Amino acid sequence: MFGQWGLICDDLFGLRDAEVVCRELGFPLGATEVLPPGSYISRDYTKPAVFLIDDLKCLGNESSVLECEFEGWGVHDCLPEEVSFFYALSNCFDLPSRQLVLQ
Repeated sequence: MFGQWGLICDDLFGLRDAEVVCRELGFPLGATEVLPPGSYISRDYTKPAVFLIDDLKCLGNESSVLECEFEGWGVHDCLPEEVSFFYALSNCFDLPSRQLVLQ
């Protein structure tokens, strides 16, 4: 959104939300675990944390976060240490091919 990658705040973030995000990112088996708040700490302090979603409320059956409820793009009250962090389930036979593009 807004031509950039952004973060999802951990406020109200749970396994149902992670399921939707994982599937949208190409992990069809969904999520396995949501880590506790504060589990992700960025080591890059030169760039501010850009939160695009806060208070995400998914039912778990959505195909995209666009179908979930949240306050609006870029509307948040999150601190840098409030990045949601979770593990996606993967099956090496189901994963789409991925490329790393260096710029």
